Amino acid sequence: MANGEFDKIKARLVANGAQQKQELYSDRSSPTASIHAIFTCLALVACIGEYDVAEIDIKGAYIQTEITGSPIYMKMDKKLTSAIISVLPNLKDFDTPEGTLCTKLLKALYCCIQSGQLWYARIKKVLLREGYSPRPTDPCFIRCIEDKRIFILILYVNDILLFASLQEIECVKTYMMKEFQWITVVCDKIQSNLGMSMHIQEHQVVVYMKYYTRQLLQSFTNLKQYATPAIKECFEMESNAKFFGCDG
Repeated sequence: MANGEFDKIKARLVANGAQQKQELYSDRSSPTASIHAIFTCLALVACIGEYDVAEIDIKGAYIQTEITGSPIYMKMDKKLTSAIISVLPNLKDFDTPEGTLCTKLLKALYCCIQSGQLWYARIKKVLLREGYSPRPTDPCFIRCIEDKRIFILILYVNDILLFASLQEIECVKTYMMKEFQWITVVCDKIQSNLGMSMHIQEHQVVVYMKYYTRQLLQSFTNLKQYATPAIKECFEMESNAKFFGCDG
């Protein structure tokens, strides 16, 4: 929030996946990059020291993914139905006496139980087509080998970190923009990902979480500051200190 105004207003339509028949989806798991894979990749980048980095954000990833398998029908409540009809008046003929609409989903709406898996299958298909292959130990750690050079891509749902040459980054950007409707690409030696700020330097990657820490501490006031490593005074307790979550 800046000057009392919101920087961004964001809304998202979600489904109630709890009402889906669980037995229709025996395998609905979807992988995300592990923190071990991320730091292993950063160590490799620091060791080799020849990478540029880009962050690729695919907006509305799920709703750019087609529903496959058993059809899904969704009933929308009165408030949502009214909003839809105000935009598409021709649908008024299809609302029920209760003032609701029913629809068949064509895209993997957020909170459908199989949406994550469908999205991963789609992005994986695109990357395989372009020469990238997931690693057996972590399917979201994806690499491409070209002329003895290794390009690395880390996938965390719809957020992608790409470590490659500038030429390869432009190539990936081009086919991603052809494949997906809404996408942003930021190519910079300083990136923010999963609450971490990453500074990519020559044979060095600096990772810190100052912004995330400040966000955590916003609700606290009058905090004392201490130097680190910890000194003895850090462990002194005020006489009026209160404890929560403990018996007695």
